Amino acid sequence: MSASARHLWEHVQPYASALAAGIYMSRVGCEALPGVRSWGQVAPSLALGLIVAGALALLLHKLRLRSWPLLVLGVYACWPVADGRVAAATALVSMVAVLAAGGASLPLPAWLAEASVGAGSLALYVATLAPSVQPADAGEFQLVAATLGIAHPPGYPLYTLLGKAFTLLPWGDAAWRVNLFAAVCAAAAVAVVCRCVRERTGSTVGGLAAAGMLGLAPTFWAQGTMANIRSLTALLAALVLQFLLRWGDSRSPRDLAASAVAFGLGALHHTSLLMLAPVLLAYVLAVDARMLLQPRRWLAPALGLGSTLLVIAYLPLRSMMSPPFDSPVVRTPAGLLGHVLGLGFKGDLLYYLGHPGLPDRLIALWDILNVEFGPALWLGALVAGVCGARRRWPRALLWGGVAAVNAFAAITYRAPQTIEYLMPAYVALALALGLGLGELPMGGVLRPVAALATGLSLALAIGNGWAAYPSFAALHRNDTVRSEAEALLAQAPADALILANWHQVTPLWYLQMVEGQRRDVQVVYVYPEGNTPNGQVWARRVMENLTSRPVLVTNRFAELEALPCYWLPVAGGW
Repeated sequence: MSASARHLWEHVQPYASALAAGIYMSRVGCEALPGVRSWGQVAPSLALGLIVAGALALLLHKLRLRSWPLLVLGVYACWPVADGRVAAATALVSMVAVLAAGGASLPLPAWLAEASVGAGSLALYVATLAPSVQPADAGEFQLVAATLGIAHPPGYPLYTLLGKAFTLLPWGDAAWRVNLFAAVCAAAAVAVVCRCVRERTGSTVGGLAAAGMLGLAPTFWAQGTMANIRSLTALLAALVLQFLLRWGDSRSPRDLAASAVAFGLGALHHTSLLMLAPVLLAYVLAVDARMLLQPRRWLAPALGLGSTLLVIAYLPLRSMMSPPFDSPVVRTPAGLLGHVLGLGFKGDLLYYLGHPGLPDRLIALWDILNVEFGPALWLGALVAGVCGARRRWPRALLWGGVAAVNAFAAITYRAPQTIEYLMPAYVALALALGLGLGELPMGGVLRPVAALATGLSLALAIGNGWAAYPSFAALHRNDTVRSEAEALLAQAPADALILANWHQVTPLWYLQMVEGQRRDVQVVYVYPEGNTPNGQVWARRVMENLTSRPVLVTNRFAELEALPCYWLPVAGGW
């Protein structure tokens, strides 16, 4: 830009910014008025808008903040139709761009950003928290936390112990408290991501953008509203990345040891995180290759990693006490090893590698990312992360490797919860966005581009949350799982047998074992038996018990119609 053009810009821009902001405020004010607007209403609104905008521009000047981002408000000032979403988005982009263009960090206490993000996320998740007991795995986790039981492989001892601590809180029922545990883990993960970006780049707004991308993604949000192991997995993955990235800058043995502890707890919590070990090791050596020749520096991380194995002791020790929900197999060394490693699922690991369905799985990955973030946000995160890695390529190796390995593991794993298995990849992508935005130059001719990119990223993230909120608000008010399970138990004949699928059996067990409802009724899970059709399995289980007691079923298969009995509807079952 020539000297004369720069001089003209410096003199004209503040007035143009104030004019755009004034027209924006006037339009929003007029659109908020009921009925048809007359010129008698528009003129005072325009005058007031210009006065307020002028005062805002003057305030920004006093605070030594740039006013040119107010020009973004002119987009809605010229928008052809009234649209509150566009108005809110332009205001958000403008506000964030003002903060980003004003410097790498805000003039606030360093910890305030992540504290605010954590508190805000927790408030959002609690406001949309599932009201009580949940079906399937969620119900199992509520049950094992409340009774200190043994969950299905890999056992989740860390989750169970922490969840038990939450059941001691004085609010709600035990199931709600375990749901709250998930909300705390999710909010903490968002705060860790925000802190990591701020510490590594000095950019508070970059941290906010990363936190918004992660915390408002629909699946991440969903996992923060009900009992599950995914939110704790995401938190531990975020801690591993935070400590490793901090070590990359500080070379502090304490940070490396802390990352080893977080990784050990994460791998024991969910063995899928074990696959990240090569990426983490590659990052350490990329940062400091001399570690290969200095074995003494590995001692503290090795001790930290080894200490996490103590958590496994919970499984055999608690099983020997015969808890209400038990898995006696963990009482033997071989059984314990198989349970912790999830060897029963080994046939599902890498199932789709070389499978004809792999291309469809890759297409599903693309669709999942679009559903979670929208293409503009997640592709923008990749671009920002790569651009920010020009000077710090080991960082890209870390977040890129974690995202790629986790995505590979999830896509090739045979399970219906692929979208949930990708949670560590979501954490890595959010860090890529924040680190990339934080490394963008906030000076010179690229300042407007960097500031607007930051504002647009946060606006896209908030837009995702805005779209998802009504669904979560509705789920927060839905307590049909408890009401249907209670009705089925209440209407079951004395000493009856209820045969249930996994989705419905866990809330029934919870009501019996935790709340003591209808313990005279036996509730049995009818599990699939290999290649045997499920209807045949249910028919056989019914006939095995039909002569000794009343039998109720939660699923009415066609094979049941051929049995010598009548089926009467009972509270959602038969």
